Amino acid sequence: WQVPEFLLSGLRYAQQPGPHAASRQLMLEGIMLQLLGYALNLCQPATQKRGLPVTGEYQRLELIRRLLEQTPEKAYTLNELARRAAMSPSSLRCKFRHAYGCTVFDYLRDCRLARARRYLMEGYSVQQAAWMSGYQHATNFATAFRRRYGCSPGELRDASLTASRHCA
Repeated sequence: WQVPEFLLSGLRYAQQPGPHAASRQLMLEGIMLQLLGYALNLCQPATQKRGLPVTGEYQRLELIRRLLEQTPEKAYTLNELARRAAMSPSSLRCKFRHAYGCTVFDYLRDCRLARARRYLMEGYSVQQAAWMSGYQHATNFATAFRRRYGCSPGELRDASLTASRHCA
C-alpha cells in the first residue's frame, strides 16, 4: 500500500530544522500513530470481506473444532457437524475454512494423524494406531501419514522404540 500524502507531508515537516527536539518527537509520534491507524483501517475491510464469523458463529465453530480434536476417531459427516453447529453444511464449510484456514475434513485428518503419531510413539502397532485414530484402512493411513510427516508410520514407530530403549 502507499503512504497517504498528508502523512508524508507531516513527516517532511517534522524533519525540518525548525522544531525543537521535544516538539519534533511529539510530531513524529503523532504521525506514527496516524500511520498505524491508517494501516489498521486498510486491513479491517479485508477481514470483513473474508466473511469471518461473528461471535456466536465463532463459538459454534469452536465447538466443532474441539469436537474433532477430542474425538477424531469418530466417523463424522458434514451434515451431522452442520446440525451441531446450527448452520447449513455449505455455511459450515465456508465459515470453518475462513476461521481456521482449512476445510473441516482437512482439520479432522490432521487431528487423526497427530493422534496416530502419538500412539505410534507410545509403541502401538501401525494397524492399532490407524484404527484408534479413525482410519478404516491402514494403507490410507500410511499414505496420509507419509505425506504429513515425511516418513512411514512404521519408521516413526521403530525410531521411537529404539530411542526409548536407549533412554531406559
